[in-house]
Amino acid sequence: MTPFVRFVTSFYNAWKFLAECIESLLRQTYENWEYILVDNRSTDGSSELVAQYISRFPEKIHLIHTESFLSQLQNYNFALT
Repeated sequence: MTPFVRFVTSFYNAWKFLAECIESLLRQTYENWEYILVDNRSTDGSSELVAQYISRFPEKIHLIHTESFLSQLQNYNFALT
């Protein structure tokens, strides 16, 4: 059995760079993983971009929204929990 790997990225208004980040993970050859993206109340369409990837890879990519805007450190800690 291969180890399961969970990747986590927290973001805020990262639309410009998010696709590149997601695509780099999708290019990996290892297959036993999931990708959790945590949106810290973005207003630039980042969540919509992630939703497009979720529609293509629903078993691999997941999106979580913070309930309120968090500081950068709070957002990292929230993403890790």
